Amino acid sequence: MLNKNVAWPSNLINRYIVLFNFISAISIICLSAITATSGSMLIFQHLLVISTLLIAANMKFGLIKSAYKDSTYLKLLASGSASIFICISQVKRFYDRWFKNIIDGGKPSEKVKAIYDLINLPDLWLNTAIKAGCVVAGVFAVFAMMTILMIIINFALSISKKPLGYLLAEEEDELSKETIRKFRLWGFSLLALMAVLMFAFSSAQSFWVDELDWTIGKVANMTFLDITKQLLRDGYNMPLYYYALAVIYPLVPYGEGYLLSLGIVFVIIGIIILYFAAREMGGEKLGFIALCIASISSVLMSQGGWECRPYAFYFCFSALTLLFYVKRLKNENWGNILGFSVAMILLAYSHWFGAMILMFYAMSDLFLFVRKKINIRCIVSYLIAGAIILPWFVMMLLTVKSNLSSYWAGVPGLLRPVTTIRWLLSSNTLTFIVFAIAVAIMTAVLIQNILSKEWNVNLFAWIQMLLSAVFMIAATLIYSKFINPKGSIYVERYFFALVPQLILISAFGIQSAERLIKNDKSPEKRPNLIMYFAGFIVIVGISNYSFAILNITSLYEPYREAALYVENDEDAYLDKTVVVASTGGKSWIEYYFKKRGADIPNNIAAGYIEPLRFLVKNGIVIVDTSSYSLKFEELLEYDKVIYSRKHVSGNTEKPFLDFLEANYAITDEVNSIHITVYEK
Repeated sequence: MLNKNVAWPSNLINRYIVLFNFISAISIICLSAITATSGSMLIFQHLLVISTLLIAANMKFGLIKSAYKDSTYLKLLASGSASIFICISQVKRFYDRWFKNIIDGGKPSEKVKAIYDLINLPDLWLNTAIKAGCVVAGVFAVFAMMTILMIIINFALSISKKPLGYLLAEEEDELSKETIRKFRLWGFSLLALMAVLMFAFSSAQSFWVDELDWTIGKVANMTFLDITKQLLRDGYNMPLYYYALAVIYPLVPYGEGYLLSLGIVFVIIGIIILYFAAREMGGEKLGFIALCIASISSVLMSQGGWECRPYAFYFCFSALTLLFYVKRLKNENWGNILGFSVAMILLAYSHWFGAMILMFYAMSDLFLFVRKKINIRCIVSYLIAGAIILPWFVMMLLTVKSNLSSYWAGVPGLLRPVTTIRWLLSSNTLTFIVFAIAVAIMTAVLIQNILSKEWNVNLFAWIQMLLSAVFMIAATLIYSKFINPKGSIYVERYFFALVPQLILISAFGIQSAERLIKNDKSPEKRPNLIMYFAGFIVIVGISNYSFAILNITSLYEPYREAALYVENDEDAYLDKTVVVASTGGKSWIEYYFKKRGADIPNNIAAGYIEPLRFLVKNGIVIVDTSSYSLKFEELLEYDKVIYSRKHVSGNTEKPFLDFLEANYAITDEVNSIHITVYEK
């Protein structure tokens, strides 16, 4: 326990913290450089944690009240624990990804083997050292989490004693037209940068199996009626995005970027709508903050803009629903009531999880009606929306052929919601910390209002946003873990409708912190908060953009590259050669051969390995694949098999590989694009 009678040398300790974190940062950089792969940019996240703790270590704003006389001890504990935990966790990641593969008898790369030989430790020693390190990391992790929890609790307690109504003001002070113009210029310039990056890298990566089979496969050469029948039969998703994609599919030329442009445009529109919602909630400054945070979101870029699936629509219309709900809370005119109903219809027809968040809107309005805070005419929104949404669900239940009692998603753990919220905030540690601070501030404001029995429509809107996320995630968790684990539907991207709420709550935290600081300090002692916010945006933006671009420029499921390989192999067009695609066969042919204008090989068999369904035989495309199947033995009539392995499990694939190895010899193998060539 800290001796309160001892005068601790704060400057010396702060210097120690800076030095300690600098050493930790160098260690993390080195470890990340060694362990980095195409899907990982953890270095930026770790540096963000360190930057945050360094700021906390030197903070002089008087916001964090420690339980101790000198808070430097608390800062040292938080900083040291978090830094050591990060270092040791990186060591474990290094071990799991690389050395464990060697110890288990795998084939390491030359670089990893050289490092392993350099260390030259017995396997038992290495395993023991790593396990001991994990125990130490766990201890430091507990210290770090407890300390951060203490900081947040003390922070909430310190501000809850002050009148906090000014935090909910739509605009704390009148902004000049010049200031507003600058806010909009910088905010929309950042959005323009995001748009340029999304369009620039939109063709960097091949479509993967879900985009081919479950999107392009459902719209290519289909009428609206055909699309409707397929979606109802499969119970797969709502139709709005597929209808829109079906319109542009025959109009645009080949190229991933052309199809992805639909999602990119709707991500941009959704961010602009979110800006207006933030302005409605807290004025021009809050709109600017929310616009900046949304414009550096890697999850909006990757999951919204760079996925040929409905998530951009889902995000955009969730933001629109939120905007009209807030507008209707403040003004129950018929324009807002009808606007809210249209927004709900668009949201529900974008993704089937949209209906869940609409349930919480209805529950919120029921609460307000019982408390006599809204008029009964607000029910018109739900009557109109329900009349248009419910028929689809009724038709689906009457038509669906899929087994709705089972699903592919795994059973979630109890701590999964934390991971989910962090993922929706671009898996960025600093943004997640800002969100946690916002929740602490919001809790303090709510406690004050409950005790004073004051009604504040803005506070209700903020709490409704927070609770909608809690409701949606908790309901899915309870269903997937306890009610129907075999039919678990807990998938992070299904919560994409919560991105607007989480971004707005984070923006509220930043604005509230700024207002608290301005309220606590005299004008001449106030720090330059614009510079701090600019630093936050630059650091987080570099991290998020780098993470997103690294992911989109790496090979994931390279169907495009596989098609190019097949096209360049002259034997692929011979009668005695068959191309086998583990998945995505029909859609793969449709997009990467027909749409691209390439010749289709004479024989292509595709499916989830067994049964293989012939899609092309002797140059004839077979549309009705349900009538055709191929046993492994029938492949023996071909002298050459070009196998494109994508999105198939090892257990499913093993009998097929055993058959090929027993009857053919490998003559070419390109692991980067998952192509193996077998010949007799």
